[in-house]
Amino acid sequence: MKVADLDDYVELTRALVSASKDAMAAGKSADEAAASLSLPEKFKGYGTEHAKAYVSAIYAELKKP
Repeated sequence: MKVADLDDYVELTRALVSASKDAMAAGKSADEAAASLSLPEKFKGYGTEHAKAYVSAIYAELKKP
C-alpha cells in the first residue's frame, strides 16, 4: 500500500460523509441515501455493495449528541 492509496481512502471517506450529511439534511433515510449515493467521478469504479452499511454507520454517528 502506498501513501497515495491512503490519500484516496481519506478522500473517499470524506465524500461518503459529505454525501450522507447532505442526504440527512434533505430528510432522506439512510437507505434512501445509500440508494442515491453519488460519488466523485474518481471513485466511479469502486464497488458500492457496502454503501448501505457505510451510510448507516455515518448516519448513526451524525445522530449522536
